[in-house]
Amino acid sequence: MLLVTAFIIPVLVNAEDIPADDNPPGWSVDAEIFLTDIIVYGEPAFSNPLPKYRWGVEEWQEDGKNYAQLCAEYSEKLYNRNLDLFVWSDSAPPGFDRAAARNNPEFYSSLTNQVKYHTIDKESGQYYAARETYCSRAQKSYQQALSMTKDDDYKTQAEIFESASGMYGSMGNTKAQQQTLDAAATARAHQAASSLFDLPLPAWVAVGGITAGLFLWRRRQS
Repeated sequence: MLLVTAFIIPVLVNAEDIPADDNPPGWSVDAEIFLTDIIVYGEPAFSNPLPKYRWGVEEWQEDGKNYAQLCAEYSEKLYNRNLDLFVWSDSAPPGFDRAAARNNPEFYSSLTNQVKYHTIDKESGQYYAARETYCSRAQKSYQQALSMTKDDDYKTQAEIFESASGMYGSMGNTKAQQQTLDAAATARAHQAASSLFDLPLPAWVAVGGITAGLFLWRRRQS
């Protein structure tokens, strides 16, 4: 799948921190994965009628969204805690505006991923560990959903990329966020182009110029 490669991009986690893949029948349950499932899904995690090895695209996509929500929640908690530490340590310049700083992507990214804070402060460290767990699980689920998506299902591909871009944004990973947004735009372009083939002949004549421009745009994206 051409678009899948665009999604396999680096994130701010180590490989050993990413929970292991789910296995087919006979597999042993990973304690960390099961614990995070309990936190996200509650009691149904104990009696899920559809084991993960039987999940399809929709289930993996929804799973990714659920973990991405927690990823964003703990990213925000991490940022706010680190912001307090930033201000309390007198690192903030005179006239520092907390509200304005929150709307600065570069400042958000830098502060959220400041190693010195989550290594010396217990609360920051806890938020960081939770964020890494949930963001990693979200990424894994999105990748699984994408790998199972049909090559010509551009709509679903775009939805997955768009959801993933929000996850990376909450982590402060602006590069990965932009890459997934670009991948989503490419998928939408493919979707729009493929839908033109269903138009009646007179419509093809009317939109001939648009079609040519669309394909040129897609080539620049690839």
